[in-house]
Amino acid sequence: MKLLLTTIAAVVLVGFLTGMATGALVALLMSVVTTENVMSAGWSALLTVIGTPLASAFIINCGAKIIINYGAKKLEFCEPRLIQLIPVAFLTLFIPVFGLLMGTPNKVDVLLMTLVGAVGGAFWSTPFVLWNIFRNVQRLLRKHGGKTGKELKAEATK
Repeated sequence: MKLLLTTIAAVVLVGFLTGMATGALVALLMSVVTTENVMSAGWSALLTVIGTPLASAFIINCGAKIIINYGAKKLEFCEPRLIQLIPVAFLTLFIPVFGLLMGTPNKVDVLLMTLVGAVGGAFWSTPFVLWNIFRNVQRLLRKHGGKTGKELKAEATK
């Protein structure tokens, strides 16, 4: 049970951080790097739409692996996978971050976009949390033959 809870916490935390990185990178790209609208040129729009989520997913993946491998071995966190982080980053970019950008005037609020990205990343990581719960329940059922806790205790006392 401890492993399941730490897995859920790790998936939500990594999704939260991926969304936060996506929101922050888009906000910084829109406000600091360029003086004009980023989406006005084709190459910069492509960089924003494709490069930003991929960069945030890779940054969070590498950072989490470093922390897990060198610092938090006793917590037994599972290592994040890019196959989970990339969809979370792209969905966070398209739904909450671009939604916030559509309603903003010329000035971009970096803190607000970072917070919106973090909430979006935590939201979009919930399907992976549910999948981990489902997979662990299936594994437990196979391990114990589909018996309930009372049946297992009754067998142990015999």
